[in-house]
Amino acid sequence: MSETSDNQTPTVSQEFDVAKAIAALPAEGQVALFQDSVQQRKPSALKLILASASIDPEQLATAFLPAVRHGHLDIVSAMLPYVDVNFHDKLNGYTPLMSAAMQPQTECVDLLLASPNIDINATTTPDSHITVAILLEPYRDSEHPALKELSDIADKIFKDPRFDATAHDAHNKALKEIESQKNERWKQVTARDEERRKVVQDLVAPVKSALGL
Repeated sequence: MSETSDNQTPTVSQEFDVAKAIAALPAEGQVALFQDSVQQRKPSALKLILASASIDPEQLATAFLPAVRHGHLDIVSAMLPYVDVNFHDKLNGYTPLMSAAMQPQTECVDLLLASPNIDINATTTPDSHITVAILLEPYRDSEHPALKELSDIADKIFKDPRFDATAHDAHNKALKEIESQKNERWKQVTARDEERRKVVQDLVAPVKSALGL
């Protein structure tokens, strides 16, 4: 079968035959085709593969996140209908929206925000208070030229009608309480260490004196 470039539109018969061939492949073959189409930036091939193959959600997520981080809009757009747009990075719990926002990749942020399934109030873990708004808040009103893109993205998030201001305030309050508790524990540890140091000094002092030290 002759190959079609990514800039050519396959005929109906070609699409049908290729789709059948993809569907008949074992899982390993489907994954190999999927990975090649992503790595080679072939969105048309990728769309046909995704429509015809059964790619594991974890494989989708593994390929989707780097595309988001690097701003590969063609790949992100092709994969959006097939990927869980709110999945969490195993390394830091970030959703794709968080990763796109913090890179920053404004166009990817716009693509993700256009998804009807996006959850802009998602946290990094179920018991976390870290959301994309929390991550962006320090840059929200920044006037530094180097931070303008982050500031603009923050503005998009905070003005989005799906943004939950009440939940955001609750997350902020909880984070402040957590920070206060950490500071209090640190003070207690420091105080204990200082008390222990003084006790040791008092015990050592007469010995040093007897030794002429």
